[in-house]
Amino acid sequence: MASPVLVGGGSDVIAFVHGVPETAAIWGPLRERLGEESVALRLPGFGTPRPDGFEGTKDDYLAAIVAEIETLDGPVDLVGQDWGGLLTLRVATTRPELLRSWIADCAYCFHPDFAWHPWAKEWQTPGLGEGQISEGRGILVGPNELLRTRVGQQTAREVIAAQDDTMQRCILDLYRSAAPNLFADWGKQITQSTTAPGVVLVTALDSEGSGPGQRLDREVAQMLGAGIELFESRGHWWMLEDPDGSVDMLRRCWDSIKERDF
Repeated sequence: MASPVLVGGGSDVIAFVHGVPETAAIWGPLRERLGEESVALRLPGFGTPRPDGFEGTKDDYLAAIVAEIETLDGPVDLVGQDWGGLLTLRVATTRPELLRSWIADCAYCFHPDFAWHPWAKEWQTPGLGEGQISEGRGILVGPNELLRTRVGQQTAREVIAAQDDTMQRCILDLYRSAAPNLFADWGKQITQSTTAPGVVLVTALDSEGSGPGQRLDREVAQMLGAGIELFESRGHWWMLEDPDGSVDMLRRCWDSIKERDF
């Protein structure tokens, strides 16, 4: 595959995909500083309506993101965080013709040895997740405490305000479609020969991705034939913790993709 041209700039579109339990608002400060044409894609039910008949599985969310990308004047430089990163990897491995490049964190979730965190396991348990919702936004208490303490308060308040029953039920449907892990379904289809060029982002202070998780990230990157970028001193919400540094990091990734011989 030829090296991409003008990655991260020029006339084509940079698209960002948010994670869970978030909205497209998490990309606002970074996009303001980026100074290039970009769009923040929105997951159905996450600060947006849930379409009638939308079942909310991981494949449904993939189809929704692909449909949005297909409306853009591509090729697209796709950047994903959390579940947005996982959807980015899936697009890169199944619809590589849509992308000029990709950057994604949380790649460790694609590893065959990955096990979901305790919150996810609760959400995947029928009855338990629904019971937490009935208690009043209960399933998001833990994630929201982290969000409030780790990132800018204005954006955190905006994201939390969008966390209604629709979002919480979407979370249950999404996570239940991804048991026991992603490799059991999506991961088995990963091959270097059909993957768009990209970079796995490792955020050193992400409690899920640190330690042994970095090994999983690196092994997934090898599976994908992707580069690795270690973002020191940043955690799960890296784009909000340090918007200026995040722009610099993205430019380093795009430069490395241009320089690599794909």
